[in-house]
Amino acid sequence: MKTLREIAKENASKLISENIDRYNELAHLSHNHIWLEAHPNGDVTEAEEADRNTTHWIDYPNKEVESIYTIANCEYCDCDVCASWQQSGDDDITDEEFESRWGFSKEDVGNDFCSHLRDYDAYNGDIEDDALAAIDDIEYGYFDDEQ
Repeated sequence: MKTLREIAKENASKLISENIDRYNELAHLSHNHIWLEAHPNGDVTEAEEADRNTTHWIDYPNKEVESIYTIANCEYCDCDVCASWQQSGDDDITDEEFESRWGFSKEDVGNDFCSHLRDYDAYNGDIEDDALAAIDDIEYGYFDDEQ
């Protein structure tokens, strides 16, 4: 029989594998706080709030829901990937100006932000590993079957 910690890890793996492209996009494009949480019953869910001050509780103020991975953190991203992505659609920037600035053409950017992240080597493929490690690090006694 599987423990709830093992079930949480399976649920995290499944959720991340189904959403990894979206999570990579959100990490750059979202202005909200978005994170993954593990619940004591083994469920893993995505949470989103407009600020970084909100926390979720099982039993306030005694037991907080465990955050296992931060996807986006309420910050404006101005990395080269985002800047080149935005400028590739800017008609006020000529193709020549764009290419001299970024070293590739507007056409090379395409219309898939995840591909652009991969081309820039900015795609995070370690989300699952990080979330599973965070579940392993949750203090014993958190999951319902560890009481």
